[in-house]
Amino acid sequence: GSGRGGAAPTAGPSSGVSAAPAAASGTPSTTPSTTPSATPSAAVTIGTGTVATPLWTGPVTEALVQVVGSEKAVLAVGKDHIWAFDPTGRPLWGPVPNAIDSTTTSLGGTTVALDGSRVYTATSGGRLGFDRLLRALDLGTGQEVWNTGELAHLVLAFALPGMLDGSVFVTSTADVGASGDRSTGTVWAVDAQTGKVSWSARTPDEDWGRIRLMVPSSGRTLLWARATLRGDAPRITGVDAGDGGRIRWNQPAPGVSTTASQATPALYAHWQDGPHTSAGGRFLFLSDHLYALEPDTGQAAWQSADAVLYQSVVAAPDGATVYAAGIDRADVGMTTVVRSFDAATGRPGWTARTPRDPAALKSPALHCADGNVYLYLGTMVHALDAATGTTRWSYRLGSTTGGFGPVALWAGGGLLFGNTDQGLVALPADGKPRG
Repeated sequence: GSGRGGAAPTAGPSSGVSAAPAAASGTPSTTPSTTPSATPSAAVTIGTGTVATPLWTGPVTEALVQVVGSEKAVLAVGKDHIWAFDPTGRPLWGPVPNAIDSTTTSLGGTTVALDGSRVYTATSGGRLGFDRLLRALDLGTGQEVWNTGELAHLVLAFALPGMLDGSVFVTSTADVGASGDRSTGTVWAVDAQTGKVSWSARTPDEDWGRIRLMVPSSGRTLLWARATLRGDAPRITGVDAGDGGRIRWNQPAPGVSTTASQATPALYAHWQDGPHTSAGGRFLFLSDHLYALEPDTGQAAWQSADAVLYQSVVAAPDGATVYAAGIDRADVGMTTVVRSFDAATGRPGWTARTPRDPAALKSPALHCADGNVYLYLGTMVHALDAATGTTRWSYRLGSTTGGFGPVALWAGGGLLFGNTDQGLVALPADGKPRG
């Protein structure tokens, strides 16, 4: 369903969902007509003695910063090259030179996306690596189809957050002050077939800070989230992707502090593509709570009401269920919690949590595919049953870039792909050996 018709729930904190707050403009939110009648079931413990058995490992020669795939191929993206494998592990092509913006990857940005026939990569050009451009490669051969030429230079960050309606969206943060004291965010909409820039736009304000563009699974509104270092409240902006980047609305982000150092978790999320930013036609926004935002207004339809500081979120492929993971503030951050929510109403479902651990402050990442919710925590990935939260299997992956860098993880087609010290590993969704 579209998720647009559900009323905003008003159950108390024990239910994990609350009514939407008043609109930032001063207009009250809609009064809900129903209240969830059930509280979440008791939490199940994350972890199991069952270790998944890999199907294959694809050799690569450098650490991976991103993994992305489709039914035809899976790409292993390093800082300097890309490799492509088919779902059985057969090498398709690579290594193809591809210079990733190291600043972008260290800040959590992704730089590669693909559709049914092409790979799109936001990369450094040949002019001593200072220019930034978007190029398209043939998914079957790795050969370049087109490139945009220079889109930006001397940037602070350059990323490709996602695709929507035949457009590839590229974002950049670049210096604009004479002494480098200010920065501005820019987004380009590039036609996926031709490589021509359809439009470009800048964020409504300019200042040093975090800027992220969220690209939904459907619709025509993009969500810009940003925080400055002036002490302003972080803001969100709705950008009309179908009308040349026109600003539809611009307002304070929901639930945020006015202290810039307490920037919203949404600015540090691992992915900004459709499954990780939208469900049922609404944006999924991480702040002091998980919010479901209406794209037409930016106002909250519902918000979570528990004591979890959510740091990662993903929607089920059908958009009906949302899964969020974060640290339990009531437990002083010593446990990680994963919870399911109904995308239309915000009603909570199952809860799963890790055993208590004094060293539990790790940034979680989530994927959802093939009936599993994959929780990546540290170097361990857990496959949770999407219907119950029960752990089906676990597996330890290789080293990561650390901090808020991207997670080299992708799931689909009955497989989970991740980064190991030996290369790209493929794990079956059921965790069981084949043959």
